[in-house]
Amino acid sequence: MKKHITTADLLICLYKITQKPYRISKKTVEINTNFTNAYYDLGLAYSHLKNYSKAIPNYTKAIEIDTGYAKAYYNRGLVYKIIQEYSKAISDFTKTIEINPNFLDAYLNRGNAYYDSGNTTNACEDWSKAYSLGITEAKDLLYKYCK
Repeated sequence: MKKHITTADLLICLYKITQKPYRISKKTVEINTNFTNAYYDLGLAYSHLKNYSKAIPNYTKAIEIDTGYAKAYYNRGLVYKIIQEYSKAISDFTKTIEINPNFLDAYLNRGNAYYDSGNTTNACEDWSKAYSLGITEAKDLLYKYCK
């Protein structure tokens, strides 16, 4: 069963989150009643507003609905890294990689979280993997920290 959310519903939601008026197309947005993408999008919106305490539960709800939602794990991991909860960030980046081994930025950011938590050995392994997969930014990290 699909539920329809009107443009007005979306505008109200965006205004409540940001306290700024938004304009979007007049199309009605159709989403599944489990709202997986809606929770994910709210997580993104709260992340961009640096309201991490509201971003995390929205990513978590998206993950509860769809345990294979790699982008939700990844973005929740980014938030955990920002708020310096490194073990949670590492766990989310690891889950992202388990779901999608080609999610290249997850290797880089897991390496960053390892480094920030004091685990240079694992950081260097992840940066090496990221570099071998084409993330050129990892080369600088390898050169600087992994001699």
